[in-house]
Amino acid sequence: RMVDVPRWPIAQVWGEASLVLPEHAATRWRDGWTGATLVAKDGRLPLAEVFAELPVALLVGE
Repeated sequence: RMVDVPRWPIAQVWGEASLVLPEHAATRWRDGWTGATLVAKDGRLPLAEVFAELPVALLVGE
């Protein structure tokens, strides 16, 4: 029997919240869990993007 598992509402719950990066931090980041590449804008990473696929992230500056 197939079961439809709804996606977690991970990204939506964060709204406009963002991660403020330290001064001189990398602007490109890779999530070690998902492989997704994120680009900081104005020294911030939107949490909706950081947690788009999973409720955790392992960010590595590139």
